[in-house]
Amino acid sequence: MKKLVVPMAAVLLMVMGPGYGRTIPTRVTEKEYTAAGYYDVAGLFYAQNYCLKFNDINTGGACFDLKPGENTVSVEVTDESGVPVRGRIMLRGKPDVFFCGATKAPVALPARQGEVPVSLGIEGCGGQPAVPTRGVIAATFD
Repeated sequence: MKKLVVPMAAVLLMVMGPGYGRTIPTRVTEKEYTAAGYYDVAGLFYAQNYCLKFNDINTGGACFDLKPGENTVSVEVTDESGVPVRGRIMLRGKPDVFFCGATKAPVALPARQGEVPVSLGIEGCGGQPAVPTRGVIAATFD
């Protein structure tokens, strides 16, 4: 009987899949926004049309498409007012993540997320009102 010799790399490829060991490069993408929104049940002001564009500018937030292999996102909002803006990252099948100005750490994305909607509200940081005016939402994917 012949012995079958299979290199370890081939075993890992069969078990872990073709992406095993491959490093996905960090991707940073930015989108401009203008403010728009509504009061939700909790009385917080969030953009209803966060994926809607007007004159090619997002209103009230933005949606970011995911690329294969991206598992986390960090978000930073820079508003023309100079005041930190409260934001919300909506996750499929998991609780939403709220942040003030920027996420403190990368946020794990659920499987089959597809896109990452980010909406902006007027509940300020530290109890201050913060009305988003215009600005940029930067999303960093890993």
